[in-house]
Amino acid sequence: MELPYLFDADPQAQQAAHRLLAIAPSAEELRIHEQFTQLAVDVSGGNASYPFGAVIVDHMTGEVLGRGVNGSSQSPMLHG
Repeated sequence: MELPYLFDADPQAQQAAHRLLAIAPSAEELRIHEQFTQLAVDVSGGNASYPFGAVIVDHMTGEVLGRGVNGSSQSPMLHG
């Protein structure tokens, strides 16, 4: 892959850029990530005062293992 001229004079920078590009997520991986991020945003609506949601996903199967919303208004132990 041809990288911008910015890296031409620095072989180490060229190698580092290639390594970063090799691990970049695919368009499909980004789409799936966005779906789960939206799910966390939707979950966060369960607490208007502290709208912070979380979703735990098995990255191999895509199964949602858990979801929750910040409940610190009931107990400080329920933060996050």
